Amino acid sequence: MLAYLQDANTEQQKEEAAKLINELIVEFPEALDLHRLRAESFSGLDDAEAKLTTAMEEYPRQAVYYLQRAKLYRQQNEYDKALADYRLAEEADKNYFRVYEERGSLHMSQERYEEALADLNKALELEPFRSWTYKRRATTHFHLGHFDETLADLAKSVELNPEDLSALSWIPLGEVAACPDESFRDGLLELADKSTDLTDKAARAYAARGWILAAFGQEEKALDDADIACADLGRA
Repeated sequence: MLAYLQDANTEQQKEEAAKLINELIVEFPEALDLHRLRAESFSGLDDAEAKLTTAMEEYPRQAVYYLQRAKLYRQQNEYDKALADYRLAEEADKNYFRVYEERGSLHMSQERYEEALADLNKALELEPFRSWTYKRRATTHFHLGHFDETLADLAKSVELNPEDLSALSWIPLGEVAACPDESFRDGLLELADKSTDLTDKAARAYAARGWILAAFGQEEKALDDADIACADLGRA
């Protein structure tokens, strides 16, 4: 049922899906996923803010409506309003991990890394198997100079989702190459080495390691990895 609602594409399908969501919410008013779909369905509408505000008044304990309006405010560069909605979302549901995950993301974008770290810690306390969140927290640790913690979070992200190796280049490689901590750079390369054994998609792993090697000035080894990646793609 949720997959059907999420896959609605045409205007008619979207209208039918919205009607069905509203009917289901009346029957199951505590169903978080239904409220999340309803909140997301307002995205892109001219009156999205008004619809979300009305939904908050109808269901004040559903944090998803505050989060969706906060997202709208962020798109409009109204960050104080977004933060206010994150506070309301926390009041509505202090155990919903997305409240802290999304507020942490905003703090990161504003380079408030201590605040970001506190929120991302809470998000992972509530939902400890989110590869996405570990990548975000790794970036936060890096900017705070916590290099051991950065490596640990990048490794955890790869462990949780070895098919997605974006964690290896999540922190801009120019910043990584300029990092004064040599053990961090060595640790990242070691993680890249291990990643070649973690996934069946070898091309991605060798390409990711090649980017790191290139950033570190090891161009010959980077070219070797690029050749391996291309050869693997040719066999696919």
